[in-house]
Amino acid sequence: MRGATARSEAYDLLGASLALAVRFPLPGGVWARLSGSGSWDDYLHSGGPEGLLVFGTTERRRDLTGKATLGIWLPAWRGLRVGLEGQLSRRDSTADERPGFDFDYTEARARLLVRVGFGADPSAPPAVSPPGHVPLEWGLGPGEASEAEKIIDLLRQDEELRRGSSCGVR
Repeated sequence: MRGATARSEAYDLLGASLALAVRFPLPGGVWARLSGSGSWDDYLHSGGPEGLLVFGTTERRRDLTGKATLGIWLPAWRGLRVGLEGQLSRRDSTADERPGFDFDYTEARARLLVRVGFGADPSAPPAVSPPGHVPLEWGLGPGEASEAEKIIDLLRQDEELRRGSSCGVR
């Protein structure tokens, strides 16, 4: 949830966002990632003459924005992981009546991504493996499941979703 007040009341807003992601394995160490985020914004005092000036409409502005991403990631090799992602974004806004003030958009992207992962702790004591010791697979080593989904990635996706300018004053 978020809220904002501005010098111009037309920009005051109340909004909410939701982001989620799921990752699932495919044969050969390949994995797929499906993520989505959505955002709803209500510009509380955007109607009337001031709304006409800044958004091109006397109607109250409301935006509904969504983004869906599907990615395929290859197995890690020497700390490198390569992925291909397709992304579709869409915004539907009530501020779309006057030319030059259309805040609706649809965008499609394809991205080739390379991630580098490594770990080091030179101050750590040396690892000891007593005879008969069997290490547990925690999935926290380089190139393992720890790279799956990080909160920061979801927040970054939400910020990208709302990055479009909402200022129409000329």
